[in-house]
Amino acid sequence: MKYSFLILITLIHLSLHAQKKVKIDTSLKPLQYLLHILDTTNVKINNLKFRGLKSSLGRFNIQVDSFEIKEGIVFTTGNLNTLGGGNKTPGTSGLAWDNKYRFKGDRDLGKLSRGKVCDQVYLEFDFIPLENEIKFNYIFASEEYKEYVGSRFNDVFGFIITGDGNFYKNLALIPETRIPVTINNVNHLRNNQYFINNACFVNSNIKKDVLDDLEPREPFIKDIIVRLFGDKSKDFSVDDLERKTLNDELFNNIEFDGLTRKLTANCFLTPYKVYHMKIAIGDIGDPMFDSGVFLEHQSFTAQKNPKAPYFKNYENLRGKINFDSLFQLKLITPITIDSPKQIEEKFEITNINFEYNKFDIPDSSQIDVRELAIYLNKNKDYRVHLIGYTDNIGTIDYNQKLSEQRAKTVKKLLLENGVEEDRINYIGNNYDNPLANNESEHGRAKNRRVEIVVLE
Repeated sequence: MKYSFLILITLIHLSLHAQKKVKIDTSLKPLQYLLHILDTTNVKINNLKFRGLKSSLGRFNIQVDSFEIKEGIVFTTGNLNTLGGGNKTPGTSGLAWDNKYRFKGDRDLGKLSRGKVCDQVYLEFDFIPLENEIKFNYIFASEEYKEYVGSRFNDVFGFIITGDGNFYKNLALIPETRIPVTINNVNHLRNNQYFINNACFVNSNIKKDVLDDLEPREPFIKDIIVRLFGDKSKDFSVDDLERKTLNDELFNNIEFDGLTRKLTANCFLTPYKVYHMKIAIGDIGDPMFDSGVFLEHQSFTAQKNPKAPYFKNYENLRGKINFDSLFQLKLITPITIDSPKQIEEKFEITNINFEYNKFDIPDSSQIDVRELAIYLNKNKDYRVHLIGYTDNIGTIDYNQKLSEQRAKTVKKLLLENGVEEDRINYIGNNYDNPLANNESEHGRAKNRRVEIVVLE
């Protein structure tokens, strides 16, 4: 009895000692997390949004030698409270997406994975790089390894940049390729130079297809785990030979069954322009088995790189630009342009307004857009910025698509009338920045618009 008590005390001490190597803080606000990974001397940020449960985003400090990022922030499709303490099971599962939004799969993640996004979390913001290359370091990890490699349960994450018209790029790529980092693309079989195995479980395959159409509720998930695994000591076992190949410190401190080595995301951009970044991660195919992405402390930065394709030297404008005005780009006073019908007269570039739930340009406004095209074709040094908006009826996701489609429709008409594509920028801002009160139909009609800004 005495020896048993001493053994118990020793085990408790070892457990507490191991957990100290993985520290997670989920008490901060989204802006505090973002500032933790940002080098603010070279990148300016604004318009921050976060969606997910509070327990799915946190600041970490991991003092494990084989874990190549020691400090930063972490996103997970589960609960960060399960991250430390060692790899005890082959299938930890939790929730990251609040009930209100859990059925709306993120379009960007769906495009990358080509699958059904069931559980997701994302942080997005506008930013202005002060140099021509941005970069940051990260690690991707998942409980899907290795059982579900090659299956449709292909958990995915993305670092997606949009802006400056049609610009769209995912930075979460395997080095020197255009292949996104996913379970199926980085694992023990494929691109394994970037993969670290942290699992040695056998007989642990769960037939996850039975979960496809079921709601991702935590009690339900726990019930499924118990029902499928039963007594875990009987339903899965440890392969002792494979266990010897694993890193002891990593296995005893990190729950994820596999992870990538430290990777770098980078992209060439135009300095002093506004871009939008979405950092997102999601479970694909079902809400089971968590994945996570770790971003390194203060590694999100911009730097000057003369080796960029078509590099042209640029002026340092840090002390000359009002960054707040760039983030809040609006047409304050109407721009006047020459009428193609009567050159001696002037007319204002006004907003293009739309009918409810429509993106077709009214006939009267088509005339204005065609006249704008003539003006732009005469003045090749000018560009046009199109900003789409909606009223406040409907969901954010639906109105985001509608606002983008309205801006694209105006762009399409300009293209048909000879304006070069690289001179047309567009963006959708859903029902942000209303011109009038959305409580009346008259006000909503004013808000269903595309704003036109001509830039030199």
